[in-house]
Amino acid sequence: ETAHTFGVWRCQPRIPWHEPRLWPVHPHMRTRSMVWAMGPTLDIARSDEDKGGAGWTLHDLNITGAWIWPDAGHLLEPLYNVVRPALLASASIEDASLRGASAQHVSAGYKALNGRFEYAKVLDSHQPWRWQPMWRRAIIAATRARLFRQVSKIARERDLWPVHSVTDSAWYLTTQATLTEWHQADNGNLGVLRPKRVHRLSEQDRDTLRALDPNAEKTPSVPAALNLTDEQ
Repeated sequence: ETAHTFGVWRCQPRIPWHEPRLWPVHPHMRTRSMVWAMGPTLDIARSDEDKGGAGWTLHDLNITGAWIWPDAGHLLEPLYNVVRPALLASASIEDASLRGASAQHVSAGYKALNGRFEYAKVLDSHQPWRWQPMWRRAIIAATRARLFRQVSKIARERDLWPVHSVTDSAWYLTTQATLTEWHQADNGNLGVLRPKRVHRLSEQDRDTLRALDPNAEKTPSVPAALNLTDEQ
């Protein structure tokens, strides 16, 4: 069981995966044939499909090694107890523009701190203990596991699979010729997806998507191909 441990596992999946970016690997440990996966990733992989998991077995994963810290704890719970009420407070602001700006401000501060866990220059600072890449990867893994459960639920209920995903959002092509980004809500409800923005596809957009080669070694993401990555 991995739910109450903190660690990474060396795996070689034997089943094709729809969207590799949903799977967070350990930093600097990616190869073509093997990956190091975090604990939340293994949990979601082994969870039953009707519970939003991938339904894999240990045989499918072919685990060949592991680093496990059994004394896992909620070290970042004080931070969570500050961030969540701030997000809830921002969601109650009546002015729509101020509400969005407040939520983005809180999220930006949290994401910046999360990024600093893997910022190697802190090793030469007066706070070297802040270099915690494993913490950052565990947070990302947990976020993506929640995203995958929501993606699986949408797939079962609406027969839709995302054309692109990042840590906390997924992009869908709908039957109305639109591209919609669904984002994990910034209202304290972890793992809940809601529509964030909608892009109506032009004929040029459709031509661009038809020209994408899914078998290319480095296929650009759909949002990047349509120049939507910086669009707010």
